[in-house]
Amino acid sequence: MSENAFLLDIVSSPSEVSDGLALMTMCRDEMFYLPAFLDYYRDMGVKRFYVVDDRSVDGSLEFLSRQPDVIVLHSRAPFEQPILVQGGGQAGKNVNASILWRTEMLNRFGCDSWCLLVDVDEFIRLPEGTGIKEVASRAESEAMRSVMGVMLDVYPRDISGLEVSTFEPGGNWFFDGAQHLKLRPGRKPKVVYGGSRARLMHQMGVAYASTRDRLKWLLKGRRFPAFNAMHKPVLLRWREGEFFTSSHDCTLAYSQTLLLPMAHYKFTHDTMRRVEQAVSEQNHFKGSFQYQLLSDLLLRMRDRQSSFLYKKSVPIEDFSALLRTGNARL
Repeated sequence: MSENAFLLDIVSSPSEVSDGLALMTMCRDEMFYLPAFLDYYRDMGVKRFYVVDDRSVDGSLEFLSRQPDVIVLHSRAPFEQPILVQGGGQAGKNVNASILWRTEMLNRFGCDSWCLLVDVDEFIRLPEGTGIKEVASRAESEAMRSVMGVMLDVYPRDISGLEVSTFEPGGNWFFDGAQHLKLRPGRKPKVVYGGSRARLMHQMGVAYASTRDRLKWLLKGRRFPAFNAMHKPVLLRWREGEFFTSSHDCTLAYSQTLLLPMAHYKFTHDTMRRVEQAVSEQNHFKGSFQYQLLSDLLLRMRDRQSSFLYKKSVPIEDFSALLRTGNARL
């Protein structure tokens, strides 16, 4: 793939596209989330959406194509396919198509304007009276071009909550009320708490570790390791020549004083479908091993009718708790 080659084609676009805040995302069979996702971010001020649809068969493509503010894109390569990059900062490297999608969307549709880049199960939380434009202005005052989001895996009260077949982002959801990330100048954020998935893996005996690793984590003040990535740049003012190095990092400098909390709906009625699809296709990192462990976790929790809650669980709707625990910095 050369520096100027396109992976993405526009397959559906409204006759008129509004100026203003743009959001970029990708989906595959996401009808469970899409209606609430679009409405949520419209309320936040998003004027247009760029969505890469990756072989959906559940009606997502048809639904997106009917929306008055959605530009639907199709990729010439599925998201897990490695592409040999022939130009630019990643020349000579094999990079997964889904990582290149991010760079291409921003290069083509988002240069020199603030954009959001989130997955369809990720919902940024802001306090009442604060808007995305205000957050962007604060980042600009620091001469920074991106703002990190902390991914807070939210969950229902107990495993029976996964039987609820409708999705309401404003429902009765909880997060682990501990600081997850520490921002560090010029370096990736440091994980200081592994999140609810890691806690549950440890609690249910799904993920095992050597004595040496357990001692290492204890010396770092953590009882268990991080199981999944906890950060990603979600608000970006892109410029040509920048690129994503992974799905969670790019070359833009990020703000050291701002951190956006994201409710990551990893435990919902749709979770097992996603897990089964990922495990059967083995199209995620290292043969989808994280999804295999997640499947094991959920099966064990169902067998024991387990609760997701622990002593520090807090409702995600409580923004003061997000501030108090260091998971929001605004």
